[in-house]
Parts: sequence; C-alpha cells; structure tokens
Amino acid sequence: MQYTLSRTCRIIVSDAPPPAAGSGVGNNHAGWPTPAGLGAWYEIDVELEAEPDAESGYIIGIHVIDKAIREAAREPLREALFGPQDRGVGLARLIRTIKDRVGETLGRRPTTLRFKLSPRHMITWTSASNLDKGDHMTTATDTLLVTEHFEFAASHRLHCPERSEEWNRNEFGKCNNPHGHGHNYKVEVTVRTEMTPEGTAAMDFSQLEDVVESAIIGRFDHRYLNEECPEFEDMNPSVENITRTCRDLLVQELEGTRGSLEWITVWETAKTSCTCRG
Repeated sequence: MQYTLSRTCRIIVSDAPPPAAGSGVGNNHAGWPTPAGLGAWYEIDVELEAEPDAESGYIIGIHVIDKAIREAAREPLREALFGPQDRGVGLARLIRTIKDRVGETLGRRPTTLRFKLSPRHMITWTSASNLDKGDHMTTATDTLLVTEHFEFAASHRLHCPERSEEWNRNEFGKCNNPHGHGHNYKVEVTVRTEMTPEGTAAMDFSQLEDVVESAIIGRFDHRYLNEECPEFEDMNPSVENITRTCRDLLVQELEGTRGSLEWITVWETAKTSCTCRG
C-alpha cells in the first residue's frame, strides 16, 4: 500500500529582516513570516511517499515540513528577488534547489515539489522514484513540469442529430436549448519540458501561452462551437469532447517544440471538469 503525504506551505518573501526568535507564531494560514511592507507571496506544495510510523501514525510531522520549506526557500528567494539584478534567475534551477534542500533537511527526498508563482502559474519538479532516509540524493531522474491556467468564453448546444428531438431533450435537458448556452471555460495546461544550461525551463510560460493561444484560445474564444468551429461539425461539444479536441490540437501545436503535453483539464463550471492526459 502506498501513502502520499501532501503539505502546502505559504511563504512571504520581502527585504525585511527575518523575524526574531520568540516573536510569535504568526498566521500560518495566510503566510509566513508576517508581512512588514511589500513582499512576494508564494505557495509551495511538497509530497512525500512513505509508510506511516506504527506508533505515531505520522509519515513526518507537518511542522517539520513547514520548517524545512521555510529554511530551504527563504534565502534563495530573497536573493533571487532582491539580489543583483544584472544576472538572470534560472527559475527551474532555483525551484529544484529548494526541492533538494528540503530533502536534505528532512532526510528524505520529496517525490514532488510544486512552486506556485501565482494562482495561475506553477512549476513542478517530480521524482521518478522516492528515496528512503539515508539514500543518496539525486536529481538525475527528476521531471520538470510547467503549468498555466487560461480561459475562453464560448457557447454550445448539446445535441445528437441522429437521435430524435425527444431523446435529445431527455438526455441533455436545458443544455439542448436550440439557441445554445454559454460557459466561461477554464483551462489548465501542463507540459513536460527540460532545464536549459542557464537553469530556465526550455518551454517557459511565454512559449506556452503562444502555443495555447494558437491551438485553443484563438480558435474557440467567443465562438458558437457547433456552428463556427469545424472541429465540432460532427461532434457533440460536451466538456469531454472539448477536452479531447483541445488535447489533440495541443499535441499537434507542440510538435517541434521543447515541450510535450502532460495533461489538460477543462472546467465547464466550477463543479464540472474533464482531464485528458498527453
């Protein structure tokens, strides 16, 4: 049986000095340390795979994970944000360094570290296999993932013309309205890429945006999918079929680039989504 422990740590990085010992626990839900002026706010997710301890029931205490993330991340992020600006920051290398430092502090290597630069941008390092405490730390098998969220607005009608009007009304209800209806579709795209010698992602956010704009947004945004998009001339534009179509278009658009599709998720509403893996 496999157990995965996930922990999210919110960290605030500013040019203020670190809080003095005994200055209070702060608000761990909002972020640490308590802001003193302007700063940058990040979320870091860590996943660890291991058997829980038979006595405590813990894989590892979450307070230990929080401390390890803060110690690993705060100074590298401060240096990247407030250090000399004449050198570029290799973001992919920076985040992998944080992952390795967390592993060194914990004595066990995280299987995954997700660094959320914003609510819509994320860089992830994942490991092909977990290493137990005491094993040699290595990043040779790590995989670099770049994730970004997008949106487009479109209308559609759920209708299968080979079926009767009664069948369509019973199957699709209000979604079978002959005049259609609209959604603000949310799209999450994750690509697998590699790290350049400069420490950046070979496919960065800017390149990913160009790909998604060409493959999806420019094609479907503010369109009536059934009538204006040839992709759905003979295909019912359910969220499943929209996701599959977007997946196929992305795979085609990514050919010849330094990225490959890992997965795409399309939200039709906040409660309904579909995911298709590369």
